[in-house]
Amino acid sequence: MKKINIINLMYNLYIFIFIFTMINREFLFFGLDLRFILLILGIILICIKLLNINRYGTTLKKDKNFNILAMFFLWCLVCNISWFWNGLDLNTEKFINQIILIINNFMALIVFYLYKEYIKQDTVNKIIVFSCLVLMISFILISMGYQLSQISGSDVRAIAVASDAASDNKNIFGGNYRLAGYAEDPNYASMFWVIGIIATLNSKSINKKLKILIILIFIICFGFSCSKTILLSSFLGIIYIAFVKILSKYGYKKAINGMLIILLILSCYILPKTQLLSSMSTMKTRFNMWNMANELFEKSPIIGNGIDSFKSYINKINNGNWYVQPHSTYWQIASETGIIGLILFMLILYNVLNNSKNMPMNFLIFIYIIFAINFETIQLQFVIYILYIMNIEQGWGENEKQKSLISSKFIE
Repeated sequence: MKKINIINLMYNLYIFIFIFTMINREFLFFGLDLRFILLILGIILICIKLLNINRYGTTLKKDKNFNILAMFFLWCLVCNISWFWNGLDLNTEKFINQIILIINNFMALIVFYLYKEYIKQDTVNKIIVFSCLVLMISFILISMGYQLSQISGSDVRAIAVASDAASDNKNIFGGNYRLAGYAEDPNYASMFWVIGIIATLNSKSINKKLKILIILIFIICFGFSCSKTILLSSFLGIIYIAFVKILSKYGYKKAINGMLIILLILSCYILPKTQLLSSMSTMKTRFNMWNMANELFEKSPIIGNGIDSFKSYINKINNGNWYVQPHSTYWQIASETGIIGLILFMLILYNVLNNSKNMPMNFLIFIYIIFAINFETIQLQFVIYILYIMNIEQGWGENEKQKSLISSKFIE
């Protein structure tokens, strides 16, 4: 077997594991977390490509999305110098875990950038559909009373039951629970069902009847995980798509997207002040956390306080009884990476909104932007899919492909 075929095999295995573990976060392969294999494959693939560049002087295609995302993840690592003076107690185990997740995302970004010519969006879509079907099976088994640990999963919760503290844990079908399965959290599961629906719609190799069936299954599964944030963002997304479709004819698409990003960031600051939606128990708690994130941000507004610093800050305020995330990507970024990290992230969102190729993709990006208001996401793999992989063109063109093959001759 030629070495070039081995590289193809390694890349195909890499993207399969990446997408599969992106959706089935708590799946274990006979007790093994597949992300360890992902890490090893990523290192090997990056080394092979960099060696190729060094030997043959291959030039890499300019990629604005990659450049901004790479700067953002680098900044997430650099800003940790703040831990030397932020005055907070560092939970070493939790901190290292977060850094590993961010490095894993950063490495995946580099792999997919270096191997752009290998990416076939229809193949990615099929892997997503398959992964969502596995998630669906976990939903069925959890509903039958199984624990994740009994079905090759981590020993974490896979179902959120309604209680006095979380009375809104109800699914669309009237049950006092929300399913998470291998996704670990019902809200993230809901996001994965939306990703699965968009992937099915965009798939060229699935016939129409099968598409309808798969989409119907995913909608039903969404009903059992039922994120209210995604339900609301889906409604707003339809309005957004309609506006963009009409006004983009007059060259206003970039202006609309710019105002959208600014408005969303401002809403994270204004909503806790107005206490709008505070009648909802979960939002009232979030608003309290966002106000604390604002306090932390003001302590170091330029470079932030370092990754995981919010958890240490809220834990300190609550006398060691509450070590939790701020439940907002934007507040996490602002408080932990400062205005520099927040501006970089806003540029990423603005760029992908302007460059998305079709309405379903635009819709998914919009939903993510709203979803990020309520949940932390930068350490999760689906950020790389939505903000990078999904926006990669189908190949680099014939000239780039030929250059890639020429520069790879040393491994034949």
